[in-house]
Amino acid sequence: MTTIIWPPHNNTENFAMTGMVSAFLIRHALHLGRKLGVSVDPLMDQAGVTEADLNPQDGWVRQDVLERLLLRSLAHWADPVVSLRLVLSMEPAMMGVVGYIMQCCPTLMDMQQVITEFGGLVSTLHAPYMTHEPGASLWCVDVRSSEEPFVRHSVEGYLAACAMLIRRQCPDALLAVRFRHAPTLHGDTPHPIYHKAFPCPVTFSEPQSALVVNPHYLNQPLPYSDPHIYESLRMQARTMMKHLGSEPRLADRVKDTLRQLMATGATSREAVADAMNISTRHLHRLLQEQGSHYQSILDELRSELAHKYLLQPNSSLEDIATLLGFSNASSFSRWFRHETGMTPLDFRRETIND
Repeated sequence: MTTIIWPPHNNTENFAMTGMVSAFLIRHALHLGRKLGVSVDPLMDQAGVTEADLNPQDGWVRQDVLERLLLRSLAHWADPVVSLRLVLSMEPAMMGVVGYIMQCCPTLMDMQQVITEFGGLVSTLHAPYMTHEPGASLWCVDVRSSEEPFVRHSVEGYLAACAMLIRRQCPDALLAVRFRHAPTLHGDTPHPIYHKAFPCPVTFSEPQSALVVNPHYLNQPLPYSDPHIYESLRMQARTMMKHLGSEPRLADRVKDTLRQLMATGATSREAVADAMNISTRHLHRLLQEQGSHYQSILDELRSELAHKYLLQPNSSLEDIATLLGFSNASSFSRWFRHETGMTPLDFRRETIND
């Protein structure tokens, strides 16, 4: 799965395995770590990390720097849940404009879309995506790294931050949390910090790492929403994305092109390649090199838009099918059921008519 990200460099081929995190966020995290007694200052030489690595001129700290620091910190401080401790001490303002947008979102569905669209302003380590199963909306995340501890800490910290924002706006919406990895143990049981970070059932060794959200709340107005500030901040965030000075990844360019073509029914690989002025074969090869596939990008975009449109009760299935590039409502319904395990009408009934 992909996320919309604008990496602060032009080497998109290497980016497939190397992400970045805003130096602003890292500075705050390091400050919190010092307050919690887990400073990385004495470990920087051992990890081969310099002050310039943590305060780069372009404002982005490289993934390999963070991996080395985390591994040394885990070995030195012997605190296996340090990432969750840090997140529990954070405030949304540490996420910059993204944190402010999420606090004034009109609905949870808007909040999830903010994560997907603007998360790259904070971190390009995380690849968030949304999927559904009967009775649940899954807010999933993947992290690419060959270091298992880094993946675990990154995923746990990310989902804990998202859970915190959801609970502040709509406490009843969070049903459960799932992790792909095994738990960090305290004795023979999962560490008690999981219950503190996620006051809901937490399971491990799952197919996906995800927050499980009650779909009934996706389109409910949030108590602290402010539509005017929300739109203003979104415009600011889009400007910031454009000013980062790099091209988006190919998979995201394909997704954006598909978004423009979809309403015309032109969802074929050939149509997208033509719109991007490259050959179909070249498009396929480039996506493959970056670990992506055309059909998965198309399905992801369709899933994102399908749930958005289904939450609008005045949109007919025929209209939605046309907007998503399906030939008719039956084709759309079959695809939706294959993707989610429920029909579009069942999903609409669960989320709107409860």
